[in-house]
Amino acid sequence: PKLRKAILEYNGDDIKIIELQKLFAKMYFRSGYVTSTESLVNNWDGSDGLPLDPNDQQDAREFLDVFINNVENAIDKSFIKSLFYGTVIDRIERSEERR
Repeated sequence: PKLRKAILEYNGDDIKIIELQKLFAKMYFRSGYVTSTESLVNNWDGSDGLPLDPNDQQDAREFLDVFINNVENAIDKSFIKSLFYGTVIDRIERSEERR
């Protein structure tokens, strides 16, 4: 709720956040209906700073990193850090082979 409120109350000129506002509003007012994300995706940057390619596969963590960075650049960084903080640990374990 805090992030959604901050995005809906945003009054800057960052097109990514404006498109996110529009998407949130459509989802709220058109509850139960399909809502297109095309306009948001067309204005969103990927991790490389280039326009997001909706055909490129990303895992949830990659997308969340890009999402947070984009929002953080438009809204107060300390506010975003107060919502999303912690340490990310990648761990790979070998499983026992089945016979």
